[in-house]
Amino acid sequence: MGGVEAVVVIVILLLAAALYATGMPPSAILQLLAGAGLIAVGVVALSAAGPAQAIRSGLRVVPTTTSQT
Repeated sequence: MGGVEAVVVIVILLLAAALYATGMPPSAILQLLAGAGLIAVGVVALSAAGPAQAIRSGLRVVPTTTSQT
């Protein structure tokens, strides 16, 4: 683990401790951190893929509708 990764882990732990100290329930803290982690993974994956592939991946997620006439 490099220095940047260590700083990120420390910041996450400090954020979780601060949220717990303010009275937020642990289950809500875990949900918040899990959601932020999933968003971060998605952003990194899309940025590493390149602009064209990122757009194609994003469009695959958008639901399509078919006309039934």
